[in-house]
Amino acid sequence: MKKYIKGISKGIILFIILIIIFFTMLTISYSLPNYKIRENVKDSLIVLENEQGFYYRPFFGSDNKLADSVTMDNYTDSIILSTALDLGENKGENILKRVVSNYRYDDGEIGPIESLEKAVINEEEINTEYTRYWFGIEAFLRPMLIFFNYQTIRYINVFVIFGLFFAAIYKIAKKIGIKYAVAFGVSIMLIGFIIVPMSLQYMPVASIMLISVIAIISLYDKKYFSKILPYIFICIGAITAFMDLLTYPIITLGIPLIIVMLLKMKYEKITLKECIIIFLKMSIIWAVSYGMTYFVKWVISSIILNKNVITDAINQFLFRADASGNNETNKIEVIGKNFSIYFNNIVLTMLVVYLIIYALNLIKHIDKTKSKKCIIPLALISILPYVWYIVLSNHSDIHSWMAYKIQAVTLFGILSTTLIYINDESYKNKKIDKEKRQVREK
Repeated sequence: MKKYIKGISKGIILFIILIIIFFTMLTISYSLPNYKIRENVKDSLIVLENEQGFYYRPFFGSDNKLADSVTMDNYTDSIILSTALDLGENKGENILKRVVSNYRYDDGEIGPIESLEKAVINEEEINTEYTRYWFGIEAFLRPMLIFFNYQTIRYINVFVIFGLFFAAIYKIAKKIGIKYAVAFGVSIMLIGFIIVPMSLQYMPVASIMLISVIAIISLYDKKYFSKILPYIFICIGAITAFMDLLTYPIITLGIPLIIVMLLKMKYEKITLKECIIIFLKMSIIWAVSYGMTYFVKWVISSIILNKNVITDAINQFLFRADASGNNETNKIEVIGKNFSIYFNNIVLTMLVVYLIIYALNLIKHIDKTKSKKCIIPLALISILPYVWYIVLSNHSDIHSWMAYKIQAVTLFGILSTTLIYINDESYKNKKIDKEKRQVREK
């Protein structure tokens, strides 16, 4: 019992330290000089205006169903850039209020891109705030805007995200196996990964997920890995809530969790019970850390602003969860809507072809040492996206063009489950036998 209390105490201390770090990072960011930031935001307007529309679709044509999978969220990017202007400084608001309020100008009739233009060119004053989210992205964006505009930041994001992507693939291939690296790469590319660095809105979650994968694999060989695993998921959950604006956050739970399972299945004699305990434990830890990070933000905001931010935030959550009683979303339709974007006809065809080839190979190369029980933990992780769609059905319906991305967890889980039962040694032995026959024939 003392062991668990000690572990929980350490987790709480770590969580408090993370909150202090988050608040400090934002405070430092908002203490930076604003005049240079505002100049670069002004330069950034050209890009947003040229791309036109709130949800820009650069590929396949706007009427093509496939375009939904590569929709750029210029709507929210405009809000993020507008918040980066820190218009609260003009009004003489103290830095703590600016940190928690995320002040910006918003003309409700014309939308965020035009509102941003008016705020920059006409120097409109703040008339709205966004207290529900941390807007942790500002801790990184505002320093970058001192030196670069939106377009240049996009180019930097390309190098960052693809660098992390290939580093993660390399780590998976080296430690778990090439076949799993390919499965991971395919699953992630299908989230419209090519446009992730083009949207400020999409960058944080993808980056957190990739860094988590790299960190977990890098730390696995350490003797203390099992002890620190819960703390890793505390960090992942908290950082996701700090950085994200409710896009496709559960990918930072599902993908790292699959990596953990694959590592333990390959290198440890782990039982089904132990797998299920890890799944439940890490999922709960991530969820509590994620949810509490939001809640602490609401509490801090309420104290600094001397008003009830918590009630408004909870009402918004109930609305997103379709639990406010105002309207009812058909949860089955929501699941189908998101499913059809990720698992479109092309992907489904590829999956069917893969399963046929897999079935033929399984007959010759089945790994009989693997228990059928391996399917269960990976299957549990694979259904997490659909649990998310049910819980946050309203959000998943309205924002299906980005919420669909969490199904990368499902595909990676499915592919990993099938690949476990393919015996790599069987391929190697057949290759060796073939080479020996060729030598004898000569």
